[in-house]
Amino acid sequence: NPRGAAVNASLTLSDEDGRTTLWSQNWSVADAAAADLKADVSASASKAAFCLTDAKGGSTPLAQPALGLYLTGCIGLGETKLSDTDFVTIFERVTKLAPRFGPGWDYLALSRSWIAQSLQGSSPAAYAAALQSTRNAIAVARKLNPNSAMTYDAEFHLISNDTFRALKVLEQGARIDPDDGRIQMHLSEEF
Repeated sequence: NPRGAAVNASLTLSDEDGRTTLWSQNWSVADAAAADLKADVSASASKAAFCLTDAKGGSTPLAQPALGLYLTGCIGLGETKLSDTDFVTIFERVTKLAPRFGPGWDYLALSRSWIAQSLQGSSPAAYAAALQSTRNAIAVARKLNPNSAMTYDAEFHLISNDTFRALKVLEQGARIDPDDGRIQMHLSEEF
């Protein structure tokens, strides 16, 4: 904005021919000096590239519309714009559209585990249903994607109040994928 300190940015991920938008995000900052917009855009671009590689590089590559949904959920993970329920809805849709896509099931298991964890101490029936739903997603994800540690992170969220069991689950995940940041973060917290 030439008249003030405001800055807008846009990032678009399109297919090879440039005709189809796979994912996009816009930023508006009222004061460019108060925010590191370049860092935010760069982080999102890196995440988008990683998620696209995940979606297109495996044995079951995604096609639209599952691809766009997966990218939205995968890139949005860790941001506060989407709720846990939003993530569950996105990844349930991805797994319905692409039932053999393992990473979709990984993310579904993880997002369902957050819901189950939030229901601990509330309605026993709602918690039991959320727990079973998460365990079902974990089972499918491990069958389709046995080299992913994400399901161990999901399982951790179900037992995080039991440090000994949680450590055992996290250590299993670390053996499968020692570079998984979520597993390493939770391991250090539990230790």
